[in-house]
Amino acid sequence: MTPVQIPTQALRRLNPHRGLVIDVSTWSAAHDYHRMHHRLHNIAMHRPGVAVGLEVVAWNPPDQSVVIYPGVAIDTQGNIIIVGESVHFRLNAVDPGLSYLTLMYRDVPEATAQPGGPEGATPTYVVERYLLQQLNQIPNEAYVELARIDFSSPQAVIRDAQSILRPGPDEIDLRYRLVSGPPALGQVAIGVISLETGAGGAPRHQPGAIRLAHAINATTGYRAEFKGAVGLDQEVGNFQLLLMAGQQEFVLSQAQLAVLDHFLQRGGTIMGESCGAGTGVGSGQRTGAFYASFNQMAGELQRQMTPVQLGDPLLTVHHLFSQAPDGTEGPPRFLVGDGILFSDGDFGCLWDGGWPERPAAREAIRSATELGVNLGVYGAQRGHHHYLKSFAQ
Repeated sequence: MTPVQIPTQALRRLNPHRGLVIDVSTWSAAHDYHRMHHRLHNIAMHRPGVAVGLEVVAWNPPDQSVVIYPGVAIDTQGNIIIVGESVHFRLNAVDPGLSYLTLMYRDVPEATAQPGGPEGATPTYVVERYLLQQLNQIPNEAYVELARIDFSSPQAVIRDAQSILRPGPDEIDLRYRLVSGPPALGQVAIGVISLETGAGGAPRHQPGAIRLAHAINATTGYRAEFKGAVGLDQEVGNFQLLLMAGQQEFVLSQAQLAVLDHFLQRGGTIMGESCGAGTGVGSGQRTGAFYASFNQMAGELQRQMTPVQLGDPLLTVHHLFSQAPDGTEGPPRFLVGDGILFSDGDFGCLWDGGWPERPAAREAIRSATELGVNLGVYGAQRGHHHYLKSFAQ
């Protein structure tokens, strides 16, 4: 629960007394007080997201529609959204690209109304309903995401994903839908900066980032969310951790550096890694070009990276390490400097199990994942600390 969700004014309830006039305003105030308390409980004691049900599956036989099963969700305003029966929902793939299937709370006046009153006929009841929508961008109002689909063409047919963690075009993508539960200790939204692409055309280490978010959610009280690829053509908002991975040198413009500088000043964390997944590129080769560019970027952002030391929060914040675990090529170079980190251990590939032609050992995957969990918790705590400091200045 963040300060912006807490009511800015003290709750005000009715004080019953003899002679109290029960009119529309007092009746409304009495019931609004209980509604506010209910919503406040939901915000404080539950994470927003799907509480139960609301599964999304492709229609059979496949076409451009899905079935949404009954269930309950809680949005970021504390509203409970109930879908009482299965819904056959048809999507529109007129334009190729990403579509979001969203669920929103709606108050709907009941059709029956009582006559009379200064404003004429007035509905006696308001029914708490829902609105299902297909959108091409994240809405500005409170919502719950049920799924998203990346349409390849207007004739695309929607199918269930063959791999839940790696859905393809025209497949139902459930990776970004949130599950409600106990309140989180903190939030860590993870993004991958698109410098180079790996297998399947995704940014390097994106599959590992998705698995890392699952690991953080499964082993800590923090709530991680992988939010996809990030461009640097505009301000990066609502992220705590950005991953950068590559093999080649890169150059960022002054505008892109300014975006990263603002991100760091707001408490964001940037993790850079040289990656050689599936290319046969040796550790020294991939460290040279990518590290030189990343180190230069850190200097332009006025950050000096030094080797991580025993007792550093990155080694102790959740899982305990005395030093960074081995990477894909043995002991890694692991540097840190005021929100910027660098590793040549290729941990991002280990988070995804290594590579098809070179699977990693179970112990290497476990150690890399535990270090990644520390990275996520570190990013959440650093972001929250800067957030609090912004109110104290």
